[in-house]
Amino acid sequence: MPKSKFLFTADDAGVVPQIDNAIIDLANRGILTSTEVLPNYGKDGGKSVFNAKRILDETAVHGKQLELGIHLTITSGGPVNEASKDGLSAILKDDGKSFVSYRDLGSKADIESLYKELKAQAEILLSNDDLKGRITHLTNHHDALWFYPEYTKQLIRLANELNLPIRNTRTRPDVKGWIYYVVQNLVRDISDEDKKKIKDAYEDRQNGFFPGESITYRSTTYMDNRHYNVLDLWGTVDPRDARISIRSKKRKLRKMFKTAEEVAEELHRDNSVEFMFHVRKGKILQYEGIEDLPYYNGISPEYFDGRTMEYRSLRDNSRFIQRMLSKGQFELMTWADCEKITLKKKP
Repeated sequence: MPKSKFLFTADDAGVVPQIDNAIIDLANRGILTSTEVLPNYGKDGGKSVFNAKRILDETAVHGKQLELGIHLTITSGGPVNEASKDGLSAILKDDGKSFVSYRDLGSKADIESLYKELKAQAEILLSNDDLKGRITHLTNHHDALWFYPEYTKQLIRLANELNLPIRNTRTRPDVKGWIYYVVQNLVRDISDEDKKKIKDAYEDRQNGFFPGESITYRSTTYMDNRHYNVLDLWGTVDPRDARISIRSKKRKLRKMFKTAEEVAEELHRDNSVEFMFHVRKGKILQYEGIEDLPYYNGISPEYFDGRTMEYRSLRDNSRFIQRMLSKGQFELMTWADCEKITLKKKP
């Protein structure tokens, strides 16, 4: 019987203490296997490094070997490479220091400047002796480097240069990818030309193609992010509603495992799956410790209630998760186990 192998990942580490606290707790419970560290927080990424080391220290005491991913970003915080700022002006706010929101991200950044910025972000974490041995992969914040093919090529260029796998944009359920890359164009503050580029790039990938050339990288078979829903409890005033959300998320966890089993049977081979989460350890409607929200380009505090529901769901369902992983057809993997994927040149 084909097996499904899993990565359990959590995004956006290294900035907000409540997010880092949730990641530490879930890793120590044996649930999370990797976390994605935003590399550009603080001067020269110094706060990112400090916070990433704290995560490793507080999980190591429990004997956990948490993998780190470099969560490359062009949509939160600002550039770390001074030499590339001029070439990135098209994707910076009017202050010239901060990246625009992912909803405002256009396609006009200078490509070589973009590559140099991504490489500089990666080097912040890779140059630290305490972190570099634990860095095993690349991801990118908001998947923004997949919006435009020329940006994607720089992501693949860096990943292959560093010999690191990357996150797959193929999602289950498929509709979540379609909503993110196509439907959200209705509210993006960018040109119609750029909206079409995002939509076309998504549809090409769905069909296994890439414009202009073939690209090859290592990744999982697909990613399942259905557990993540930023609308959970959005605007609510009754924390008791949390119980409804947690029950709903347990059903989603069951479906995530079931889908993995179905995909393996369809492929007639082992498959590899990333279960991606966004977590925060804190109380509903209490937002202490998130003073640095401007880093996230205007995110509302209420957004973090959805993250809290994800954390509570994983915490409360930890026995269920471990029970599922004890079955013969399921097992954990590492990012080193990722498979080679090729998007063929579009005819």
